[in-house]
Amino acid sequence: MNKKMKRIVFLAIFFFFAVSIWAQEAAPAEESETAETASEQTAEKKEAAQETELEEVVVTASREQEAKKNVAASIGVLNKNVIKDVKPTHPSEILRRVPGVHINTTSGEGHLTAIRHPLTTSAVYLFLEDGIPTRSTGFFNHNALYEVNVPQAGGIEILKGPGTALYGSDALGGVINVLTKPVTKDREIDASIEGGDFGWMRSLFSVGQRIGEHSVRIDANMTKNKGWQDNTNYQRQSATIRHDYAFGDSALKTVITGSNIDQETAGTAALLKEDYENNPTVNYVPFAGRSVQAVRGSVQYEKLMNDSALSFTPFMRYNKMFLFPNWSPNKNYVTKNMSYGALLKYRKDLGFLKSRLVTGVDFDYSPGSFKQNKVNTVKNGNFYESYTIGDVQYDYKVAYMGAAPYAQYELSPFTEKLKISAGARFDYNQYDYNNKLDELQTGFNRRPADTKRSFNHFSPKSGLVYNIDEYLNIFASYRHAFRVPGAGDLFTQGNAENTVDLKPIKVDSYEVGFRGSVAKKLVEYDISTYYMQKKDDIVGYKYPDPTDSSITLSTMQNAGKTLHQGIEIGLGLELVSKILFLNGNISYSKHTYEEWMPNPDTNYSGNKIPFASDIIGNVTLKVIPVKDLELEFEWVYIGKYFMDDENTVEYPGHNLYNLRCKYDFTENFGTFLRIHNLANAKYSERAQYAYGNEKYAPGAPFTISGGMTYSY
Repeated sequence: MNKKMKRIVFLAIFFFFAVSIWAQEAAPAEESETAETASEQTAEKKEAAQETELEEVVVTASREQEAKKNVAASIGVLNKNVIKDVKPTHPSEILRRVPGVHINTTSGEGHLTAIRHPLTTSAVYLFLEDGIPTRSTGFFNHNALYEVNVPQAGGIEILKGPGTALYGSDALGGVINVLTKPVTKDREIDASIEGGDFGWMRSLFSVGQRIGEHSVRIDANMTKNKGWQDNTNYQRQSATIRHDYAFGDSALKTVITGSNIDQETAGTAALLKEDYENNPTVNYVPFAGRSVQAVRGSVQYEKLMNDSALSFTPFMRYNKMFLFPNWSPNKNYVTKNMSYGALLKYRKDLGFLKSRLVTGVDFDYSPGSFKQNKVNTVKNGNFYESYTIGDVQYDYKVAYMGAAPYAQYELSPFTEKLKISAGARFDYNQYDYNNKLDELQTGFNRRPADTKRSFNHFSPKSGLVYNIDEYLNIFASYRHAFRVPGAGDLFTQGNAENTVDLKPIKVDSYEVGFRGSVAKKLVEYDISTYYMQKKDDIVGYKYPDPTDSSITLSTMQNAGKTLHQGIEIGLGLELVSKILFLNGNISYSKHTYEEWMPNPDTNYSGNKIPFASDIIGNVTLKVIPVKDLELEFEWVYIGKYFMDDENTVEYPGHNLYNLRCKYDFTENFGTFLRIHNLANAKYSERAQYAYGNEKYAPGAPFTISGGMTYSY
């Protein structure tokens, strides 16, 4: 660790303890009340969490449990009951129930995400498990949700818009926090086995046991799928172990999760229009695939006091991925990343104006490696038939180090109905890059020399919430965010003249919204509108070689500016008491290039960004005609979008209709059925236009799956 990093770490620790001491001194003296033991507080906290619906209580927005109505941001919540009822075969099936969230489907459980951004593989989202990022800064994976056991989650929270002031780099478009499931009864057993079209097979098993102040839960997920397209076999094995223990005035939560994924892919390697329309099952790159191993572990220690709490969470992560990309079969590569870190947090209820302070420090040390080989292929028409492995193009190690103190202060200055919050975070990020090959500054696979890059960034946020009455509240917020260039951006140079001098991307976001209910919560609604501007985006700039105009050179530079704005609406109605329920959401967005010139002769400024649907929507109608029988009809709408930067070719959008039903034979045994794409519609998960060709990634046809459940 170099001197600058040591200084940052020292200042971060000093900041944490200085603010904590100030908070203790600032709290007004009050008469001591009869103190509960911490074990009683912990038990009450657990009981309250179990009895309170997750739609009302969230943890992601401030790293502290709080009522959703007091959050100055748009946050979607999917509780464990919704996840259990839907039994998603892919993360998209559950996350699209949140307004403004679009998760598409690639091979297996792969995906691209669109939250206040177009569908993208870029690092503009942060994926968490129990509040801990599943990957380190600089090692982003847009398929991150397949490394998490989503169908057995205890809940999912989606913070839309920037979350940088609490979570750091990458949290530009949104934060998705998947929560593990605690034990809520003395003994719990849940099991399901299912099968379906195209070789779909999955078994989910959970067992939980509570003994005194100890509770242990184990979740296991085993999935296999042959895939509806050629050469798209998929299998995964996932497990989660969680142990909770309360003692005295403290509590421990230990979580260990692991996933092993092996798949052949068709992914986003789209088909030409003729094959998309007439032969959508073909796969142009039959040898493409990926293998992923991901392990995470954390231990959270929490000490509860009368008006404060202290928590310390050391964690580790391991990720390894071998990828033979179907969109670029002339290469394959292996990435590895090992992380060690800790989250230190202190919360103090100050009493003055009902104020609360949350402060903390995050540490992360993540050494990783990247190795890429050239692949020589044999191609027949559009199909790749065989390949041989060629020379090593990249082989480097890179260690990421980060330290970040943060603080958030909340108060109610004039009335209890008003809550004002302000927060900020200072991030120090550093990469230490070591090139194991020779430096190379010619050709299409240039390699920078050994170097170090560091970035400092300050991220503020502010917000207010006003609870007009018990059934209506409004909120407004400003949030700033940033993303440091990833390790691949900086050190996998390609044919660019320079990449190591890239700077962070910055975002300023403004949001206003209101949410509430009428008729004793028979109707619930959530409406928000946002305006978000991104600056210093990374643009690939191409230009002719001054000495040979037949050769095109390129460079990467922070020269882009984009604008993202829209409105998101969620609505839930109980049409007939305990029989008929309607839930839906719709969002309208506009994503445009404000400044975007990839070369001197091309200017996309003013154009819409491709892969950005203007309207997305989801509507479900649940019917309970008789006791123990549930039917749910779902309509998914994806609006039109441009397929290219020039805005010359447009994808018209599509409608999907799905059906789910379940029936409980007894209190313990049940059965369920899913039908995807009832109308067998032809649609594309992502459509693009490039080099004179329209290309489409076809979506799955009519598909049936179902199974049996047991719970105790």
